Amino acid sequence: MSKHTATIARRREMPDFAYETYNRDHDWSFDAGVTVRASANPA
Repeated sequence: MSKHTATIARRREMPDFAYETYNRDHDWSFDAGVTVRASANPA
């Protein structure tokens, strides 16, 4: 059986967690060296 690893990294770029300014960007990094920039839907 194959084993695959993924890491999700988030960065806090604003001092607050206000809904309107909260940064939803994050990176998905996979064991093959591929990184995908992602973001959650603000709604």
